Formats: sequence, C-alpha cells, structure tokens
Amino acid sequence: MPGPSFPILECKSESSVTAASPCNKPLSYAETARNTILLYPKEGNKETSLRKLLQKEVDPLEEKIKFKEIRSIRNKGLAIDFATDEQAERLIKKLERKEELQAAVEARKFEKRNPRCIIYDVPTATSDESVLKATEAATSFEASNFTISFRTRDRGDKSHCVIQAKSEAFTTLMSCKKLAIGWSRHSVKEHLNIKRCCRCQSYGHLQKDCRRKNFYCALYGFEHHNKACHSRAPCCANCWEESTKRGTGFRVDYPADSN
Repeated sequence: MPGPSFPILECKSESSVTAASPCNKPLSYAETARNTILLYPKEGNKETSLRKLLQKEVDPLEEKIKFKEIRSIRNKGLAIDFATDEQAERLIKKLERKEELQAAVEARKFEKRNPRCIIYDVPTATSDESVLKATEAATSFEASNFTISFRTRDRGDKSHCVIQAKSEAFTTLMSCKKLAIGWSRHSVKEHLNIKRCCRCQSYGHLQKDCRRKNFYCALYGFEHHNKACHSRAPCCANCWEESTKRGTGFRVDYPADSN
C-alpha cells in the first residue's frame, strides 16, 4: 500500500491576501535557509531513496508538518524548507523518535557559512597566529572573529591564505584592501568558492571531472595549453562561446580566469 503523499502548500489568491500576510512578502534566502533541514542517508541504509522512506514512514498531515519545498541535494540527500523553525524541529523530533528513521537518516539544520577572504602572497614561514594578529590590528576586531580556512599550495616561498570571518569583521577587513603582516603589505579580496576547470575553462566542474579531451587556453581561449600560448590579445573562452552560439554580445577581451 503506497505511503502518504506530501501535501502541496499554496498561497491564497491575490484578492484574499491581506497586507499582513506572509504571502505578500517573500522570505529572503537567509530567512529561508534558517529553517532548512538537510537529510542524508546513513551507512548501511537499505532504502535507495530518502524521499520514498519519508513517504513510507512519516505522514506530514498526521504529524502536522508543513513544509514549503523539498529538493534533492548532493550525496543522495534531501533539503526540506519550512516556514518556521517550529515546523523544522517537529520533523527532527519525529526522526529521532522512530527507530527505523534514526538508523537510516542523518538530519541536521542548514548552517550559513561565514564569508571568506583571501590574503595574497603570504610567506610560508608566517604562522597562522601572526596572520590572525595582523587582522586583529587592522580591523580592531578580536582574533576570535577570524578563522584560517586553508592555505593554497606553495609557490616558491609564498602561498595565499584564506580566512573565514564574522560578517562585521569581514566587511571591515575587506575595506582595508591591504593587510600589513610584518614589514610587507598584502592584497585582500573576497574569496568565492567557484569551481573552474583548468582544461576547458568552464565553470561548475574541475579538471578531473572534465569530459573534453583537449586543453583550452585561459588567456586566448582556443584549443591549446596555457604554456603553449603566444598571443598578446586575451579572449575569454566562456564568453566567446556564449556570444558565438547564442548571440549574447558579451565582451571577450579578458582571460577566462580574470576577476
């Protein structure tokens, strides 16, 4: 016998919505994410689909669980958005009470990650403690507001340092533009975790997952390796392809890896 289906929630018609109704004003991404539950299958889970398992084990009408949206995410997981934190907690408690669900499903609340910035060309001999002291001196925020996320691979005797910071501390550090560490000053920019393939220059995947056989130049945009490029005129491979195929008219006079 098929399990209960999840109800579809709809806003009332425009004529029946009052000025105070939440349907009038959509939630921001931050407000929505605050009430999002992430579900992942645990090791040894025999059920191939979390969605099917939920439909089988949890009746949202009976449990009075009202959700806004459910979608698939990486690692065979599900993200479920709720209108309120109370609704999200209701599902978590249900998962904890039911033995079969507790053994098969890992549930956790979505946590918004603090913004990150990158400090360029930091000597490898410079300790993390020295970097944090420098950020504290430059921003007047205590070092506890900053966390070293990672350092990039060394190039010579230098590497780039990626720092995660609380919102206000991040804004202040970004406004500095340069950070003094010892007797040298280092550029500071926002760090965005965007995947770009070094083989085809496209975004959204890495070289190890690329399906193209040949390399495309990051500077000139055509089919040759960066090291074999002798062009002096840059051309973005991505924008050139979009303009050629779709007639977007994007500018192309910059490298594919430019900011």
